[in-house]
Amino acid sequence: MKMNKTNEMLNILHACCQSILNQQKIILIEDIISKNQINILCLNETFLKPSNDLTIKNFNKARTDRKGKRGGGVAIGILKNIEYKIIKTPFDVEAIGIQIKTADLSSTTIFSYYSIPKSDLNFSQQTNFLNFIFENYPNSILIGDLNAKHSSWNCKYSNIKEIAKSDQIELEAENIRKEIQKALTNSTINYQINIKCEHPRTIPKELVQAIKYKNKMRRLYQMTNSIQHKKLFNMIERKIKKELKIYTINKFEKDFEELEIFNQNNPKHWKLIDRIDQKNESNLNNVQDFKISDQGETINDEGLITDLFSKNIFNTFNEKINTNPYNYVENNNEIESPPKITTAELKEALKKSIKSQHRASTT
Repeated sequence: MKMNKTNEMLNILHACCQSILNQQKIILIEDIISKNQINILCLNETFLKPSNDLTIKNFNKARTDRKGKRGGGVAIGILKNIEYKIIKTPFDVEAIGIQIKTADLSSTTIFSYYSIPKSDLNFSQQTNFLNFIFENYPNSILIGDLNAKHSSWNCKYSNIKEIAKSDQIELEAENIRKEIQKALTNSTINYQINIKCEHPRTIPKELVQAIKYKNKMRRLYQMTNSIQHKKLFNMIERKIKKELKIYTINKFEKDFEELEIFNQNNPKHWKLIDRIDQKNESNLNNVQDFKISDQGETINDEGLITDLFSKNIFNTFNEKINTNPYNYVENNNEIESPPKITTAELKEALKKSIKSQHRASTT
């Protein structure tokens, strides 16, 4: 929360001081204020009477003293550069409030409240006081000591001020959580970015800058129609494609190196596998449908295409060769057996071949 004029954060300090009449306590409080830049000071159990003065350096004050009895009392200290308005309650309770303007020009009310240990929060005066705040000052902060104890709050015992049973407290806490979630949802702005790529990838900042520069060069070329600008644009585009290819290869290598030490308890490794699977699915989705034409009819059914292909292969080979190659050779009269040759004839043929090669080399 920020203040209106100074636009500084509003820092509030609450202290149950068990008498502020002691000067040493005032010095201690002033030291805490100075070190923590406190703007608003809420005090309980001041033990002040109307005849007592309360002075805190650089602070204005508003207070309510206990009437007719010793002890009690509340006060609020306000830094002197803050404009405020005192809010007094019409009920017999130890409480005092101030109203200030915040940076968004709305009003915020701060109450300092003290409830004695033996009183009941359901007592009509205190109930009316709380309703008074909720109905008239919805944007308010209630600070103080309620002296309410309950075992659900890690107290040793519960007193008559227990506001609700533990299950009711859990219910109220859940309602508060839902209200906070609703406020966050209402205050969140969602942006939708249209990306043509199904699985976009991150690239280094320097490549992003290079792509932006390439787009600027394209626009410049479109304006000037200069050959030099076109050459520069083409050079940048080739360089970017080369760097993107290198980056992609290095990225895949790093991913696979990481998977070499796969650990099923490491969520990072599972994310890597999912990313690789997504890329494989993307590549499969980009495969075009295979179509053929048979007797003027276009067929894209995979089963029919397979049958036609196998039938065509069978007919192609069956036209020339019988299904039994041995029968084909035996029954075909056009095929003549090669003439027989003796070992001596083979040696004589080799000698003649060597002599003819020798004469050819000498000539």
